[in-house]
Order: sequence, then C-alpha cells, then structure tokens
Amino acid sequence: MTIITPSSVGRRNDEIRQQGLFGPGQDSALMITPGVSALGPVAVDQLVVKLMQFDDWSVANDPHGDRDFGTLTLGDTRVFFKIDRHETDADARIITLLLPSEN
Repeated sequence: MTIITPSSVGRRNDEIRQQGLFGPGQDSALMITPGVSALGPVAVDQLVVKLMQFDDWSVANDPHGDRDFGTLTLGDTRVFFKIDRHETDADARIITLLLPSEN
C-alpha cells in the first residue's frame, strides 16, 4: 500500500482532528448526525477517540492527501467522518460523524 504525503489542507485537517481542536470553545465544529447520536453518548465518546487516532491513509482512500474522509468501526457499526472547510474561516473545519445510511 502506498501512502501519500498530506497536502497543506491535509496537514491542517490532521492538526485539528488529532489534537481535538473541535467542539465548544474551538474554531472548528464537530457535528453528530441523528444516527450516530442514537448510538448513545458512550459510543460517541469512543468514536471521537477513534477519530483523533485515525491514521489509515492511503492512495485508495486519500488520493489527494486532503485527509478529509475516513471510516471508523465501533463493534459491528461503521461510521464515516468527513471534514469540510468552514465557509468563512479557511483555517476552521466542520467535522461530521455520520452513518453510511446518512450519506
């Protein structure tokens, strides 16, 4: 498997995601869809930890090095995350956790 070097966007996405620079009091936001919320608060907390630790990047799932989409697994449940740039602040991000059925 070939791993690519992250782009400048990918480096910023990694910085925000890995350091937990999202949520209340931060410039970047974490959005939880109703399907993920229905998994319960403990599951959401576990998913946030998995999000921060995610490092399974390759040409297959990150061809441009933007590191803006991935799949997390919690038990038998797959959860996607996506990272979008904020409309008014190029350094801020909106991170969304969603079930595949909510895509």
